[in-house]
Amino acid sequence: MDTIKNVNDPHVIQIAKFAVSENKMRSKIKLELVAVVRGATKVVSGMNYRLLLKATDGTATNLYRAIVYEKAWEGYKKLAYFEPAQGFNGNCDVVLYYISSHDTISHPN
Repeated sequence: MDTIKNVNDPHVIQIAKFAVSENKMRSKIKLELVAVVRGATKVVSGMNYRLLLKATDGTATNLYRAIVYEKAWEGYKKLAYFEPAQGFNGNCDVVLYYISSHDTISHPN
């Protein structure tokens, strides 16, 4: 897994906005992306982006864990995981370790 060195890269921001938008459609919770805090990528049959996001619902800003699977050459993206990063007290290293060590991603056929 490779750490994302520039969390402000336009493509990383696009992936993060996609994650928040997809979550908004699924959960009906109206979050807006504030920032990408940290992230990592892993090459599979496409690319997995594992992100720690800061997002707001208009009243509170919280951390969220998101995993997006992308096949850029096909224009394909799938939100595989999106959850509040509760219980980590903002410790991004712990969150990224938890995501990379415990979450499984189902890949599209």
